[in-house]
Amino acid sequence: MKKGGNKIEVKVIGSLKNLLGPHYNQSQGIAGPGHWNGVHLHKAGSDYNLIDYGLMEDFTVTSSMP
Repeated sequence: MKKGGNKIEVKVIGSLKNLLGPHYNQSQGIAGPGHWNGVHLHKAGSDYNLIDYGLMEDFTVTSSMP
C-alpha cells in the first residue's frame, strides 16, 4: 500500500450449484451429474436449496508498513 489512493480488487468465487442444481436436496458446494441421483421431486423455485455467495460483510485492509 502507498500513501494516498489505493485500488483494491476482490474476486468472489463460488460454484455452479445455484445455476445448475441440484436444487432439491441439501448437498453443498460442488455440483455434478451424480448429485441428481435420487431426485424424484420437483419443488417450486421458492423452495430451492441455494447457497449464499458474495462478500457478506465489510472488510478491513491493514498494513504492517510504517
